[in-house]
Amino acid sequence: MTEVAIAQTTLSNEAAATALAGEIRQKLSGAPDALIVFASPDNDASILLQALAKACGTDVIVGCTSAGEFTNDGSGQGLTNVTAIRASNIQFTVTCGTNLSADYRSAAKNLAAGFRAASCPQFPFRSALILLDALAGHAEQLIETLTVDTAGTYRFFGGGAGDDARFQKTHVFCGTKVLTDAVVALEILSKRPVGIGARHGWQRRAPRCASRKQIRRASSA
Repeated sequence: MTEVAIAQTTLSNEAAATALAGEIRQKLSGAPDALIVFASPDNDASILLQALAKACGTDVIVGCTSAGEFTNDGSGQGLTNVTAIRASNIQFTVTCGTNLSADYRSAAKNLAAGFRAASCPQFPFRSALILLDALAGHAEQLIETLTVDTAGTYRFFGGGAGDDARFQKTHVFCGTKVLTDAVVALEILSKRPVGIGARHGWQRRAPRCASRKQIRRASSA
């Protein structure tokens, strides 16, 4: 059986972790097996992640800073969201690659080296949530390289970190580590296919974000 709990708070740092963990405990029948965190860049991410890992009983955490946060219950800036997953029939592993801007090929290889599919044949279906430092660039090249390195056996999905459109510095989370110029992955090995939906039904409420050219100009300024 798979259980999912989604929690959101306007609080920051340790207070946010306490509030989120309390909500997660109410919604799940036990400790989560993995956490996906999208946090306002105004948090001290290291304090948030360490407190969240302790309160929830797991350091299988991936996530990133964001540019506005939303769930079905609300949206805005300055929020922190957590998706907690408890699943006895899924194997989760967190892995990362660094120095993305200078050597995306090595970052992809380091990411793939942390995957555990080869040692878990009982889980034939392979997916991975990929989150990267958007200001480091090379997103398309990284995914292409990662697909080759894993022989096309994974379904990849994900996105890039944000910083409330400041275009100064973005961070990704690997366990309780806070990284920049990096990419992180939550490997998802399962006995049944994992559904990945693109037509979620949400509607845009603000102008589209900056173009890639604008992001490149901001990151090189």
